[in-house]
Amino acid sequence: MPAFLRNSSVPSDKNQAERNLRMMKIKENISGIFRNE
Repeated sequence: MPAFLRNSSVPSDKNQAERNLRMMKIKENISGIFRNE
């Protein structure tokens, strides 16, 4: 049984996690932390 069915505080999708990763990556790109040369 999926966790979100057992516990109502667990989201049924991972959209928030994906948004958080996207914002982190955008900030890295803006600051120039990771550059491919």
